[in-house]
Amino acid sequence: STCLTCVFHWHHLARQHFWAAIKKMMRSKDDNGKFAYFILAEAVIILFYGLFTRYADEGVNTGVPSDNTQIIEYYAMYQDVHVMIFVGFGFLMTFLRKYGYGAVGLTFFLSSVAVQWSILVRGFWERVFERHFDKIDLNVLSLINADFAAGAVMISFGGVLGKLSPIQLLVMTLMEIVIYALNETILVLELKIVDVGGSMIIHTFGAYFGLAVAWVTGKSLYRGHKENSSVYHSNLFSFIGTLFLWLFWPSFNAAVAGSAGNGHHRAVINTLLSISTSSIVAFYLSSALHKRRFEVMDIQNATLAGGVAIGASANLYTTPWGAMFVGLVSGCVSTFGFARMLPYFIEKINLYDTCGIHNLHGMPGVIGGVASAIFAGLATTSNYGDDLTVVFPARETRTATEQAGYQMVALITTLGIATLGGLCVGKFLKTFFREVETPYTDESHWLMPEEEIPHYFEEETSQSLPTRLSNMNLRSPSAAKMQTNGAASPYYPGNGTTSPVVANPTPANGVSVETQM
Repeated sequence: STCLTCVFHWHHLARQHFWAAIKKMMRSKDDNGKFAYFILAEAVIILFYGLFTRYADEGVNTGVPSDNTQIIEYYAMYQDVHVMIFVGFGFLMTFLRKYGYGAVGLTFFLSSVAVQWSILVRGFWERVFERHFDKIDLNVLSLINADFAAGAVMISFGGVLGKLSPIQLLVMTLMEIVIYALNETILVLELKIVDVGGSMIIHTFGAYFGLAVAWVTGKSLYRGHKENSSVYHSNLFSFIGTLFLWLFWPSFNAAVAGSAGNGHHRAVINTLLSISTSSIVAFYLSSALHKRRFEVMDIQNATLAGGVAIGASANLYTTPWGAMFVGLVSGCVSTFGFARMLPYFIEKINLYDTCGIHNLHGMPGVIGGVASAIFAGLATTSNYGDDLTVVFPARETRTATEQAGYQMVALITTLGIATLGGLCVGKFLKTFFREVETPYTDESHWLMPEEEIPHYFEEETSQSLPTRLSNMNLRSPSAAKMQTNGAASPYYPGNGTTSPVVANPTPANGVSVETQM
């Protein structure tokens, strides 16, 4: 009895010291030391690929020429999805004036990690639920689904944009993928729901997971922070992301729809009708809510809401007007969310969602889940013909009403798993990692240019542009124009050159002399 008590006591002390050491290491300022552990983790991932993966039959050299059917059918849309994840999401988040490197660069980094990790984790969960443990087959569909997993991570990233360090984001990615793949496997293999565009699996999950992490890690952080702002050109870069996402969204929703049962055909048409309707509505409503002027945040985001909402129904027989109605509702809800609900969440529940993922992905994703239940309940052989069980495999044993019920159960399941998972991951990140010292700015983790006009990364960032130019021995535009009667500016001196005008120290006779560099 005494020996067992001593063993238990020493075990308890060892566990306390172990977690204390882990916590101390994670909260230290040496991020490079932390990244060394994840380089080791990448080595483990490479080992897992060697042990547990193989090329699918399309890529195995059997001596018989392959017809490359998957490459022919899916690769073009895979390229489009790839561009959306790595370019569209990255540039959409460049609206913060000092976080452009972080938005694009960390999208590149985290998506690369998510793609590799998700292939392994999705394969693991599938084998657990199907109770077989052969190797994971790699093909083009594996890569598309890996990009979908990365998309869920990018959505969550938007909710905490600028508020977490790269090491925190990396840990969040690794943990989120495990929970994401579990939720996806439950919905697809157990509930047998239809969601080709990921309204529930990708958008709803990513949004509410990210919101939960943001609420736990940032309840008291950075509200009204001076660096949480945009400038004209940062919003312009963000528009690049909007346009890339808008243009390729039909491919995103149609990528895994399959050619059987005209799935690709309907998915492309329904997505274009829905997303174009949400775009038109977003412009109208943004102008109405902001005194006949467009709010750039609404146009950057709410224009995409139709693509999110129609995802779960993209390959279904929605009718053209039905797809447009889904876009209409989601566009209205998303635009209103950006205009009115963001301030409400900050005031009432102390939740700051940097990119507004609740308005672009969360609410439209829920709308998409409800819409899929309605369209599934209306599905009959009169409009699908013999393809009914191709589009709805579970309809072999279910009625239309039962399938609709399962669609709603999937939505509720996703909301629960995403929120609970996000709360747990957020608590872990807050407990074991220190807060970022300079939120919403790149200077803590990126080497910044030494010269830039306007130079954002200086100590007295609150100075006005004319004051900063004066401190750099450059005249402000207004001063230069006044002293030269509008003939020159500090950037365009008026003589056809683009050299900035520099004010020399005033000579003894009191006359200021301007020279060009």
